[in-house]
Amino acid sequence: MRTRESMPSPFRMFITGGVGTGKSHVISVVKEHVERAHIGAGNTFVLMSPTGVAAFNIGGLTVHRALNLPVKHGHSTAYRKLGGETLKELRQSWKYVNTIIIDEISMVSYLTMSFIHKRLTEIKGTDDTEVLFGGLNVIAVGDFYQLPPVRDKFVFEDGRGCNPGSTHLWRDEFKLVELTHHMRQRGDTQYSEILNRVRIGSQTKSDISVLRSRLTSCIRDPINVSQPPFVDALRPMLLKEQVEEYNDIKSTTLIPGVVAREEVPDSLIPSSDRDCAGLSRKVMLAIGAQVMLRRNILCEEGLVNGARGIIVGFSWPNGADDQSKKGDLPQKVYVKFHDPLVGLVSCDTIDDSLEQEAVQIEPVTAKFYDKQGVTLQRTQLPLLPCWAATRHKVQGLSLNADVIDLGPKMFEDGMAYVALSRVRTLQGVAQLGLVEKKITLSTVANDEMNRLRNHRL
Repeated sequence: MRTRESMPSPFRMFITGGVGTGKSHVISVVKEHVERAHIGAGNTFVLMSPTGVAAFNIGGLTVHRALNLPVKHGHSTAYRKLGGETLKELRQSWKYVNTIIIDEISMVSYLTMSFIHKRLTEIKGTDDTEVLFGGLNVIAVGDFYQLPPVRDKFVFEDGRGCNPGSTHLWRDEFKLVELTHHMRQRGDTQYSEILNRVRIGSQTKSDISVLRSRLTSCIRDPINVSQPPFVDALRPMLLKEQVEEYNDIKSTTLIPGVVAREEVPDSLIPSSDRDCAGLSRKVMLAIGAQVMLRRNILCEEGLVNGARGIIVGFSWPNGADDQSKKGDLPQKVYVKFHDPLVGLVSCDTIDDSLEQEAVQIEPVTAKFYDKQGVTLQRTQLPLLPCWAATRHKVQGLSLNADVIDLGPKMFEDGMAYVALSRVRTLQGVAQLGLVEKKITLSTVANDEMNRLRNHRL
């Protein structure tokens, strides 16, 4: 077993900056540099991210897939060691790896970070009390001025998995590299500068005036959200209930007749889709519906949780033209994804009457636990209507247009920055409301950034 004394000191680096500062470009450059330095040495580099969309964008894997980590489906997640062939195969695929990059680090909790450390320890055969992360170089990329992990704390906090008195996997290890030049909004310098100030909570009265000019109620130049590009623009919302209500309203405009609903009792089945393997209890779908994929199906093609598209067709059992009775699932739903690279290999022409190509999405079956711990099984289409999405779902996206509400109901630090910075230009922003005092930043994130700046590389 190798110990700290027998191995060269690895580097632990945190690359950060505002949205559009070129973090993804830096990832590509670092990857190319490492590969050139180890030509002929096999796969020396692994890219990973906590979400499927972010992983696809950088050409990597999800953290859970890359390291075969457990996923929560209704029970508290506990670390499980690997054994036998599974560990053998993972060790073989990681044999030459010396560097990993973890993108979207703001969405990684301390518990997940501890799982990454433990799995790398298993893979590399190191002592987990002596050698951290299996002795590998670790580069974390992201922005703590965005949102923390869902239902959890930032990785730099003392969250679950953090043992008092032991080495803190983040605070004791990572040094800062900060990017400051904006690139994504380079065609809109004014908006880029506003985003820079909103990010750190130093927006000016002039900035607020510019943002108010994008209100739908603006007298001088009103914005009509019922017209392109805003009519079908993704709307970030604070609460899941708000998202479901808006998506239901938009869905019913596409579905003729009375929509029948059957609710599963909350006393039996968890109400959150996250606790039901990501599969919803009910789904209203129609041709023309904006949808989001809710499962990782084929990561290398971008068919991942969070990929968005539009339904262009259905295929029903026994050659039927439509749903024969309530509750029947189509054999396939044909989705044309907004990103033309998503499902590029899997695309297929629906039939001779439709010239557009689409990806076939089929029902999936997954197991999860009810509130009494009993194993249940659900078969459902891994799709949800997506004219609106929760704040965490929009994080990491880059949009041409967005309808935002920065009004009195906004309650989370960093939400204004996340919502505004998804959009490439100021002209792509339509605001339903704006309360200046609601544009806030996370004090814990700001404190951590100040600490890192005082101990940068």
